[in-house]
Amino acid sequence: MAAPVLGSKISIEPIPGLFGNSPFEFAISGWLLTFVGPNGAGKTRVLKAMRDQLRRQYQGPSVRYVSAGRTAPMEQYRANIDGRGMRDPKTYLGNSVMVPLRKNSESVTGDFVALKQRADLRLKVQSRLQTLFGREIELTWAQEGVEIEFLRPATGRSPYPGSQEASGLVQLVSLLAALYDNEVQCVLIDEPEVSLHPQLQSFLLREIQSAAGGPASGKKLIVLSTHSPSMLSLSKLGDLTSIVFFHDAAAPPTQISASAPELENSALKGLIARMGMAHRMAFFSPTVV
Repeated sequence: MAAPVLGSKISIEPIPGLFGNSPFEFAISGWLLTFVGPNGAGKTRVLKAMRDQLRRQYQGPSVRYVSAGRTAPMEQYRANIDGRGMRDPKTYLGNSVMVPLRKNSESVTGDFVALKQRADLRLKVQSRLQTLFGREIELTWAQEGVEIEFLRPATGRSPYPGSQEASGLVQLVSLLAALYDNEVQCVLIDEPEVSLHPQLQSFLLREIQSAAGGPASGKKLIVLSTHSPSMLSLSKLGDLTSIVFFHDAAAPPTQISASAPELENSALKGLIARMGMAHRMAFFSPTVV
């Protein structure tokens, strides 16, 4: 099967326990699709089903799914998980076996292995870290895996373990690596906003929009599932067709057709242009709390 093109549709087989066990489909109306809706509406399960379908269409691991719990492998160094005390703060992820499997990884492990293996990715992410945070990252193969350290060149201090870095910064490193990886033709990200300050969410959305595009441009199809209005790509009326609305586990998600007559409504165009964050909250739940 060929990779999706604009205007094509992706059919999803029935998912047990969701939407009456009926099949459904999405239209690729843009290279950035966004799932919105309340908790428990099936967004994550659909995202994973979409991953499986796209892997069949792209014929291989050039499709990457990034979990909402992507930093879980680092938590053993950051938190007293089992009540028996903290581990050594030195932070290791992955091993040599992970190198050919990194695109199958749903966690930050795949991203840090990619950063270690590919200098081009590391340089791109490094430049963002230096500009935004004054940080650099050091990655070294050790017996335990890739040792992750950060440093602040301006302070002249020694590198410190990745477990001692801010969670949001680690999240950003992981997501930027996934976005910049030109070996991946499609990336599906569950809750990209996790641990990110609103300004960083806006920055990340701009990076996502920049990375989204057709294969001929060297860019990729990107699918997000989000609860944050800051991650909603909505600047013009046509952008509504790239938003998939989830309601609950009983009703299948809905998507506005590119041929819907409402998209020609001048008053609606003006409303979208003026819409602020408070109004965008209405996209995420049928009930205002």
